[in-house]
Amino acid sequence: MYLKKLYFLLILMAVYTAVMIEYPCDAMKEFGYYQGLELYARYVSSHARAMVLYNPGLRMLPQSEFRIAAVLPGNYQDYPQQLTRLLDARYNAIVECSQTDSWHSSPQGQAYLRRMRDNCYRVVVFDGGHHLPSLGLAPDIIIVPELGGYAVHAEMTDGISVQRILEMVREAGCPVMVVKIPRWGLVKNETSLANITKTVLQNNTRFRRDETFNPVACPRMSKYGGSIFAWVNRDYIRDRKCLARRIESLGLDDVKRVYLAFDYHYIGTDEADNICCNLSHRFRIKVERVNDPVKVANVLFWSGR
Repeated sequence: MYLKKLYFLLILMAVYTAVMIEYPCDAMKEFGYYQGLELYARYVSSHARAMVLYNPGLRMLPQSEFRIAAVLPGNYQDYPQQLTRLLDARYNAIVECSQTDSWHSSPQGQAYLRRMRDNCYRVVVFDGGHHLPSLGLAPDIIIVPELGGYAVHAEMTDGISVQRILEMVREAGCPVMVVKIPRWGLVKNETSLANITKTVLQNNTRFRRDETFNPVACPRMSKYGGSIFAWVNRDYIRDRKCLARRIESLGLDDVKRVYLAFDYHYIGTDEADNICCNLSHRFRIKVERVNDPVKVANVLFWSGR
């Protein structure tokens, strides 16, 4: 009985910590939240082991040392202004979270991909299906916070298995290093993200010649290596004709498969599978649902399976 209570307490603490890391409330911020997060990043997160799962070689960039910055979530900042400031300050690795990563599929965001590519490594925290379009936008590194075999978010119900990510990356030949880290080992603050990225970059021994990259994308979807990667959010769920038109706008002549990740706050798996089936019939191309309705709490309590 004592062990059951202890395990239950530990699970509650883990869920609470994960939620506070992703979506802290204002009241918590007033009671030393940022100081606590910094202590966690320095003394706990810094001991997490980052494991490289896939490495086609990093692009060779001129550098004498690594200067790493992170674009943190929650502030709804002017991304062009912020990225320009970081590039002008000669940071040569920039870590991006959900909002910035999603912005890169917009026309303005794609223009900044080209500018960043000449000057720095782009690193993405890949914590769920909402990052799926990033695979077609050629980030240099994706950091996958893993729990129970899933890349999961504390709040968004859109987990995607690490194995599935690797299968898609290999199938499309995406030029991205895939790095796995325990979910507890990553917090979204400057210290944690910079330390993880620095460790990965310093330990890398494989490089490749950079190739010309011209992004093929539209809002929340991208194309690379004969594959289309799309995040089906609330807007696309409500307007499925728009979803189909946007996929077609990327060009289907050279496409072998379409991968869809869904926001399960607005749809169930059966309906999501039905969308995939209808699109497959329309395009005469294989269309697959690649994520599951899980988040941190699901994986901790029920394994999401």
